[in-house]
Amino acid sequence: MGVSEIKPLVYKNGDVFSGFEIELWERIANNLGLKYQYKDYPFSVLLKKVASGEVDIALAGITETKEREEKFDFTHSSMNSSLLIMAPREKASLWGSIKNFFAVKYKKIVLAIFLLFLLIFLVANGIWLIERETGVFNESYRAGIFESLWWTVSTVTTVGYGDYVPISYLGRWVAVFVMLFGIMLFGIYSAELAAVITTAKLKHKIDTREDLFGKRVATKAGTVAETVLRQMRLDLITTKKIEQSYDLLKQGLVSAVVFDAPVLLNYCKNDKKKAFVLVNDMFYPQNYGFALPHGRQGLKEKINIEILRLRETGDFDEIYKKWFNQ
Repeated sequence: MGVSEIKPLVYKNGDVFSGFEIELWERIANNLGLKYQYKDYPFSVLLKKVASGEVDIALAGITETKEREEKFDFTHSSMNSSLLIMAPREKASLWGSIKNFFAVKYKKIVLAIFLLFLLIFLVANGIWLIERETGVFNESYRAGIFESLWWTVSTVTTVGYGDYVPISYLGRWVAVFVMLFGIMLFGIYSAELAAVITTAKLKHKIDTREDLFGKRVATKAGTVAETVLRQMRLDLITTKKIEQSYDLLKQGLVSAVVFDAPVLLNYCKNDKKKAFVLVNDMFYPQNYGFALPHGRQGLKEKINIEILRLRETGDFDEIYKKWFNQ
């Protein structure tokens, strides 16, 4: 018996194996009086061992496909499945979006701040020269420039004039320019920030499989999920174990994990941190089956008959509920 861990179908605890397909197989084997022993293989190696005849029967959530059927045989379906998408639960936060805004716009922000301070300094000097003889600002440059700087900052931020009000016509025109400039400046940056926040939310938002395009996705290597995702031409990272794909998602190195529904359902169900959510868009329906080398028709027929019998008696549903409806 060749097996490869894929929770909740196959669990490995030392030399002891458990899980839905393990229990289903053991019920079949006991009813048929078959003797067996388990041997653990990496998934890709397991399929090669079946094709070469080195393994009599393999179970590991093996999806029945045309290409695999050409290399080895399948029993009747052990269960139905499909592909499912798992994404981070966290949504883009306001603070995260603001940090992203400053990270992306760093050079432009530094330049804008420099130009703003330069403008404030020039306007402050100009308004002081215009209004110093009207008594609005102190005629002394050292004292007057601080007063005009205060007026300029108060006006450009659209707070108001503060304690100073220009009297001359030229001074009031300068005030109009500074106020309009302030409104325009803060309007532009408010729009920029809103756009970044919206983009950050959309970047992480995945509602359907179409949302996977343009995002990096992870899955287990050598599986039907990998084949399907490559056909979709997604930015794909594959890992030897599906748990390694979960780690990539936790670290933010990928935007989603796509894999067999029972596996992801089981993971989210038992994840105490509830870090991920499942997208309600199952796709690519598939069937799992036990795999046998070509030429084992007698054994295959016995297993098929027993699978049908277990379904008819309700024993199959009993095993299924134990592992999936807890």
